[in-house]
Amino acid sequence: MRRLSEAEPLARSNLLRHAAAVWDKAAWLAFVDPDKGRFVRWLQIFEQLGTQYGLTTEAGFYLGTESATMADLVVFALFHTMERCLPELKAVLRQHAPRVMGLCDRLLASSAGLQAMVDQQSGKNMWCGGYIEKSIRAMLDGSFTVIEVPSAVAH
Repeated sequence: MRRLSEAEPLARSNLLRHAAAVWDKAAWLAFVDPDKGRFVRWLQIFEQLGTQYGLTTEAGFYLGTESATMADLVVFALFHTMERCLPELKAVLRQHAPRVMGLCDRLLASSAGLQAMVDQQSGKNMWCGGYIEKSIRAMLDGSFTVIEVPSAVAH
């Protein structure tokens, strides 16, 4: 369960310094670096735990249970939402967490409730909102534009 409690810090790690700063090119490139970036390390941690419990790209649940549990829904909520809202990260997610993403695909395909929820969110691609989201999108689109935060909003 410890790893599952790390879902929230992973989501927050997309928010540079836990939303205390917007992204700039250097910080973003360090974060997504395929060899030593925090993002890939987080993906590997989640992938390793699922693998430890028998998760494969085609079968299994995150903690090796017979059916989906809250753990699987937490994993789905984090990774499927990330892929849906930030499609530029799809290749990295699928490369470094193929079992986790396979689980997300299976959960979505097997649950009318999850599918209805996702359908309801269709077209709503907000990841975190505000200036932080603008800075993430500037990194993902390759412009690396530094988003200026008005001083009245910064603190």
